[in-house]
Amino acid sequence: MQIYQINWDKGREMLANTSVDPSAIATMENCVHKDDYFYIASYDYGEKIVEKGRLLLPKDLDHNQCDDLLYNEGSNPTSIILSGAAELYLENEGQIIPYSVFKQGSILGSWLALDGFENSYHPRFIWDMVAGVRSAFIINNIHRERNHNHLCKALGISFDRPENILQHFDIFKSIYQASHATWQYKVFIFPKKVVQQFNSRWRPFKNYLMERAWNGSGYMRNAGLWHSIYSIAAARLNLRLSAYDLSCIKHIIGVSTGNELGFEPCINNDMMPLDVIQKAYYEAYGLKQLQQTPSIMIPVKKSVKQPVYYSFQYPNNIEVPIKVDSYNSGRKYANYLNGVFNKMLPEIIHIASSQYSPIAKTILAAKYDFCDSTHALEKDPRFFYYAPSDSYLMNNVIPKHNKFLRSYIMIQ
Repeated sequence: MQIYQINWDKGREMLANTSVDPSAIATMENCVHKDDYFYIASYDYGEKIVEKGRLLLPKDLDHNQCDDLLYNEGSNPTSIILSGAAELYLENEGQIIPYSVFKQGSILGSWLALDGFENSYHPRFIWDMVAGVRSAFIINNIHRERNHNHLCKALGISFDRPENILQHFDIFKSIYQASHATWQYKVFIFPKKVVQQFNSRWRPFKNYLMERAWNGSGYMRNAGLWHSIYSIAAARLNLRLSAYDLSCIKHIIGVSTGNELGFEPCINNDMMPLDVIQKAYYEAYGLKQLQQTPSIMIPVKKSVKQPVYYSFQYPNNIEVPIKVDSYNSGRKYANYLNGVFNKMLPEIIHIASSQYSPIAKTILAAKYDFCDSTHALEKDPRFFYYAPSDSYLMNNVIPKHNKFLRSYIMIQ
């Protein structure tokens, strides 16, 4: 972790070399004063950024610098991501629940500043945040003792075999650190002095943030109405759904519209040092001998082109985060919800009567395949992608016994 101060000339140069919206940079240019300064923070893969809502800072910062950065109720300040990615997540009774993933060009930490620190409905921060994607896991069996020992010996690390997929991230960090590779999450930070001028000299940039927030929050602003429609649909069909059932349906529809997180195979280094971790498991661990490509799943919001996946054995439904633990109950629950889901979708469309809505359009166009085997995945080449050689190893096989794949939905 490193945080240092820069002037606007350096900041503009760094912002211009990323996918940051050019109009954001132009608006900042019109607001900036020669005395304004900013901060750059960089974190290696796996480093904690926020812990239980509190921004973690290097010990070498002085009191004034800390005050400059902790204005957002002590959490992460208003920032623009320059490189890498970060995940905001909640730890709950041994469960990791991803809330949001931020990539290059994302602006974060602005909601409280836009509300006004004394008039916000925002609750106290309880989240953790880490450089890279905390919820990433590999679908291959990496619990074999002999293979795991080979991996540790080859890389010069000492690490217990992971017992479940929630522990994969920790060994990914160890592999990255042993590789001496470079993967960083880097952000451009607005100091307290600038944010305090959001209603004066920096008002044009605040207006830009407000418009951006409004345009990006349509789903959230109308979620209450749609949730009522889901409940009414269930009642009209005489479906006695639990809170968990209804929250799963809401989440699956949210995933299909690109507003909630599902999972997909990682195929580049944008979110994590994929090439380093894949190489370690393919060569040192021995997946090459098993003719398996190391397939690492990451939390994402659905794009138009590719399917995403939601697992009943590894649910990331944040509203009612209750796990279905056993193999049989997971499969039975998926079959049950499949029947409920297919009954509810036409009724939801009928009640909503809003074919113009992205939710209605998605429900009508999306394909929801409830699966309990890996056969459907064989048509998705991303499960065969191997980053170190930038190739698709289509002759390899997909492992069949990962818990995530025992009962899941492919959303297209």
